[in-house]
Amino acid sequence: MPRRILDNPHARAAAHRDIDAAPDGYEANIVAPNKTRAQEEAYHAIFGQVAKQCRHLNQCFDLEGWKRLLVDQFRSDMLADPECHPDIRENLEGSVKMVPSLDGRSIVSIGLQTRKFRRKTAAAFLDWLNAWCVEHDAKLSAPARMFDEREAA
Repeated sequence: MPRRILDNPHARAAAHRDIDAAPDGYEANIVAPNKTRAQEEAYHAIFGQVAKQCRHLNQCFDLEGWKRLLVDQFRSDMLADPECHPDIRENLEGSVKMVPSLDGRSIVSIGLQTRKFRRKTAAAFLDWLNAWCVEHDAKLSAPARMFDEREAA
């Protein structure tokens, strides 16, 4: 069964035909679209700018360190918000575990990665990042353009 993007009546009709023609036991999986490359580029640009300007616990962190810190705080804030969209909540829930390292000498965070963000989650993350930067006086060279989750890549 080919992968189909349900963005017009013809694609929907073809998907219906595929489902009708599928043998018993086959599975169909309808999922929200993944984030766009433009969304990914926008939040990575913000991580880099934050890394140059901000400190946490009086320490500097590189882009990857800030990425982990910001994604974790975004997750926490969104899951605490009773008005969080169900699709975003589903994309973020149950995604982070703190476990002891294999040698037991440290703690390792396993889970949430931006590459698994759906488009709606990535759009909310960009909104959140812009607000976080304003609240923490991180000056962006240009605020990340807001993205509608329906935008194509």
